[in-house]
Amino acid sequence: MTSLNEDTLVQQTTTDYLKSKLGWDSVYAYNQETFGSDGLLGKVLTNFSLTIVNQ
Repeated sequence: MTSLNEDTLVQQTTTDYLKSKLGWDSVYAYNQETFGSDGLLGKVLTNFSLTIVNQ
């Protein structure tokens, strides 16, 4: 039986939807994020922004 918590009700459901409908990948970075230009999400957002600009 699946436990009913924030992860299964909100986070995983949203992640699955964004992947299936938009082809987006998601990163669970809670307490794992590194900041700055070499940060985990900084690289992702920069690459995403460049992709949008280049279109």
